[in-house]
Amino acid sequence: MNSHTLSKKQKIWIGLALLIAAIAYASTLQTISNGSDNPYVKDTGEIQNALPRWGLLHPSGYPLYSLVGSLFVTLLRLGGVQPALSTSLFSMLWGLISVGLLVLLALELDIPGPLATLGAVCMALSTSVWVDASIAEVHTLSLAFTIASLYFAMRFSHTGKRQDLLWLTVIFTQGIVHQRAVAALGPALLLLTWNQKQCILANWKPIVGLVLLAPLTYLYMIVRRWMGVSWYFGAPETLSGLWAILRDNVFVWPEDLATWRQRLQIVGYLLAQDMFWPVLLIGLLGILGLVRQRRYRLGLGLTLAWVPYILLTMIIWEGYISDAGLAAKLPVLALAGLGLALALKWIALQNQRLGWGAVIAIGLLLLGRSWSTRPFVLSITRDPTAQSIVATAAQVKVSPGDQPTVLMAAWGNMYWALTYAQAYQNQLDGLQLVDHNYDLYGVLQRGERLLVLSRAFHIFPTSWWRSRLKTDKLYISVVEPGIKQLSLTPIDEYIVPTLFSPFPLNDQITIRSIGLTWDSDTQLRLTVLWEATQTITQDYSVAVHLLASDSTALEQPILAQADTTHPVENWYPTTQWHTGEIVRDIYTLQVPDKDAAVAVRVALYYIDSSAQLINSQWLYLPVPPQ
Repeated sequence: MNSHTLSKKQKIWIGLALLIAAIAYASTLQTISNGSDNPYVKDTGEIQNALPRWGLLHPSGYPLYSLVGSLFVTLLRLGGVQPALSTSLFSMLWGLISVGLLVLLALELDIPGPLATLGAVCMALSTSVWVDASIAEVHTLSLAFTIASLYFAMRFSHTGKRQDLLWLTVIFTQGIVHQRAVAALGPALLLLTWNQKQCILANWKPIVGLVLLAPLTYLYMIVRRWMGVSWYFGAPETLSGLWAILRDNVFVWPEDLATWRQRLQIVGYLLAQDMFWPVLLIGLLGILGLVRQRRYRLGLGLTLAWVPYILLTMIIWEGYISDAGLAAKLPVLALAGLGLALALKWIALQNQRLGWGAVIAIGLLLLGRSWSTRPFVLSITRDPTAQSIVATAAQVKVSPGDQPTVLMAAWGNMYWALTYAQAYQNQLDGLQLVDHNYDLYGVLQRGERLLVLSRAFHIFPTSWWRSRLKTDKLYISVVEPGIKQLSLTPIDEYIVPTLFSPFPLNDQITIRSIGLTWDSDTQLRLTVLWEATQTITQDYSVAVHLLASDSTALEQPILAQADTTHPVENWYPTTQWHTGEIVRDIYTLQVPDKDAAVAVRVALYYIDSSAQLINSQWLYLPVPPQ
């Protein structure tokens, strides 16, 4: 593209690429707080909470993203847009900018508009780019920096203008400060602009000045901490804390050739999930085709723009497929889209009819691929787990006069979902939400109630809880389904409807009281107070059966059951109970036919050394009227 003034037709092709990408992204945007544990959205919940608070993110900090993103979200919130949607829209914006930039880059290489658009759409609809443009994440901004750097490198290579050189310097250095992976583009940019080395040397002073200015974006993190920002990571206000954020390192070099080979296979698998592999291969070979055309500097330069990211994906390794590894390969997809356009151009030059056939075939492949990609993206962006977590926590009723109630959830999707609901959805009033790094021992020492999401409780072993709470004896009860209370002393303030006198199950455990109520038209709740009447020598399991009759015959049809290996949602073995301890427990039964449900029976059991099932006494309760 000799002139950098876009023609009307070129603008139309750019607009078409943006329109296709916008329709796809808009149809899958995440509009709710994230609860998915898919690696693509590892940090999405954090970003959904941080940007509306003008908060700070995890290492390496992403200060430019945080600053601009917070401003974007704040402006949209003035128009009534919820943070979950506005943070996704911020990613979508940069995804669309990346698509437009890739079309511009293709046009800079004199690729016809229709082929430039097809190559850009191929990148836009690849799995990783599509996901990252639909969720709150930093990666579409990184992709925009990458493509913009290549575009201005090509433009400077053609024009030799100082203005283009300085724009290249600003974009490339800000890209590195934003995300270190952009630095891998350095060799490619150097080779692409080598023909203008005299201009580069003549302007070394402003280049150095711009390089030195780039890290100043980190001052935003320091200023925000001084202003008392409520959402932050680490201690960016101190030199040591800021350095810890800056030097964040996720590189793990493979130890031997077998490990290299294994990781290369994983990268190949991930890329094949992103893009139909023949299309990906054609695209990358299309870049190399420039070398065959004796455009050595251009072909090698653009090849160096994707090869390092294969290596980077292999060494960013956390023992599993992580979002860092998924994001590191995004430049490969961008260059594959560009290379596809180059390959189609070459085919069309050889045979115009064959070229059009290839374009139609690629278009149909893209359409079919999108048909299967979209449901995958929706499975992430519409995942209802966060809403389930919030609904579990919302069961806790807190009255103004009650003792302070602290609810702990592990830092991550659980904690982020709860804090988002409390801050932006007017839910969970009266609960003090903390993560697992909080002083939990201090909570109990102050006489406050310490509740824990069962999802979080099960993440950490009992030894971790005892260490954090500085005790060898931890008392555990179920407050609501999915919510446990922890205490240093026996928990006995809970009362359940008593339908009878205490019922001894055996000589060690008695049912102190019990209640059976309807939660809904299809669910019964059984609340039990177990009492250890003496030292318990056996780990008992719990049997809870819904029956269609009031018969006490052991062998009879069971409509539903809620058996557990241990009481308290499988987490409090009976051998850990102290004599006299009362343990509150809750079981839920799904009722397949409420008209057929007549009674519920409860017992403890264990399997002896001869593999015989040993039951305690059975307690029978009538199903109450609804």
